Amino acid sequence: MKRREFLRSVAGGVAASQALPALARRAGSAAPVLESIGPRPTPRWRENLNAGWLFCRQEHGGGDLGSFDRDTSAGAAIEPAFLRAHEAGYDDSWWEMIDLPHTWNAHDGCDEIPGYFRGIGWYRKHFQLAADLREKRVFLEFEGANQVSEFWLNGRRVGEHKGGYTSFEFDVTEFVTFGPQANALTVKVDNLYNPDISPTVKTDVTFYGGIYRDV
Repeated sequence: MKRREFLRSVAGGVAASQALPALARRAGSAAPVLESIGPRPTPRWRENLNAGWLFCRQEHGGGDLGSFDRDTSAGAAIEPAFLRAHEAGYDDSWWEMIDLPHTWNAHDGCDEIPGYFRGIGWYRKHFQLAADLREKRVFLEFEGANQVSEFWLNGRRVGEHKGGYTSFEFDVTEFVTFGPQANALTVKVDNLYNPDISPTVKTDVTFYGGIYRDV
């Protein structure tokens, strides 16, 4: 292959990879298309689920003192608009569309204004699993979410993870639906001060909240 042809092929591959997140959106719509996951000719495979999430941060939170903040009273309660966010039929059409990795402190965590938001953020993902996968086991793996996370799939609570710096996974085979019916995954994340999760000493490290690594 000539050098010019090689460079064109590389450029085309980069452009295609950058366009992939757009495939998870409907044309002219803020709502994500149901991501369809089907079988491959291998006994086991991994599917990246970073594209096409919905996100909404609660209005009230703490963090006026940034990482030195110890008062969680302002941001620990679930606000009325999110009381049913874990249900499969919850209306999330007003949420922001995002791709992972994501943090709600991308700006206030590094600007010149003291403090940053510490509270609760909500994520939802809609996807389909092909009927041919019924004989498979299905796992959800998160490479990192900071720092306390709670999970529901199709309205049923899957579990909880504490700690923002380690990966974790859940066996969700009994929670998912196969075939044309959509699955609804809800994740509640908070970056509130927690005396049981290190570091607990006062530090200038920013506790970025969100699903900040791959899924």
